[in-house]
Amino acid sequence: MNMSEHDVVARMVAAIERAHQPLTWVKLERYVEISGDSVDSVQARRKAGKWLDGNQCKIVDGRLWINLPAVEEWVAKWEQTSPARQASNSGRASKANRSA
Repeated sequence: MNMSEHDVVARMVAAIERAHQPLTWVKLERYVEISGDSVDSVQARRKAGKWLDGNQCKIVDGRLWINLPAVEEWVAKWEQTSPARQASNSGRASKANRSA
């Protein structure tokens, strides 16, 4: 393989590696498509202060962008602190105490 072929292959490998890097920020439309979430739900979270501009989302050139890793982190924390989850867990604990 001569040097120019090696350079071409090296550039192709680098391009493939860049293409497989996970995305951090996606436009709202793409987020809705990949997550199954709705535009209204996203806007409601922003309005309620659950998602903060600059963290889970931000406006760039008039378009809303979503930070996927920050949203995943928010979901993981929400699952741990969800009132429904806490009630479910306390209900299980109460049943266990009654049967003991």
